[in-house]
Amino acid sequence: MQPIPSLGENSTVKDGIIQILSKEFSLSLKQIHLKIKKTHPVTYQAVHKSINQLISQSDDMEDDIVDD
Repeated sequence: MQPIPSLGENSTVKDGIIQILSKEFSLSLKQIHLKIKKTHPVTYQAVHKSINQLISQSDDMEDDIVDD
């Protein structure tokens, strides 16, 4: 398991999740948290909340596409 490259000072937890999942998919929430935690101090709950927000945003985007 390689640590993720530095995400920069202004990056968000969501940025880290997207970056990790763009390189590796089918990771558990715990695996994602462990990878992000190597470079950024973040709680498990913050990762969980961010993933749920990304899923919600994705669902909203799909609804917009279907409505067009």
